[in-house]
Amino acid sequence: MAVSKPAVTASGYHHFATAARYFDYAPKRSLPYLTAIYRHQAIILQGKQVIDKSTVTLTPRPNGTRIRIPAVAQGRQIDLPFFNYGTGYRVTTDQGVRLTLRISKRGTIQVTLPRQTRSVIIQY
Repeated sequence: MAVSKPAVTASGYHHFATAARYFDYAPKRSLPYLTAIYRHQAIILQGKQVIDKSTVTLTPRPNGTRIRIPAVAQGRQIDLPFFNYGTGYRVTTDQGVRLTLRISKRGTIQVTLPRQTRSVIIQY
């Protein structure tokens, strides 16, 4: 077990909200989307167009989470229901391909999936 130093400073505090129901804090930009995030709803995109909103299964792993990917998301962008606090995340496919992540408008992790991707692993 270890204790880490807080990463939130007075100047960066506006990125966080402290009234989130099931979390110690959530990114401020996530507040309008908390209900969908709580339901584990992923948003599948083709370009900038939303083509599907699917509930995904999150399975805890040591220092991470595995997320099952719906078939409709394969080869497309997916906004995962997993808060992005800014640093230290690694997203890989089951085959070990590292994916480039970015922060979605919901304040969650968004990646572009290779075809035939059945799940991704987020490590923190």
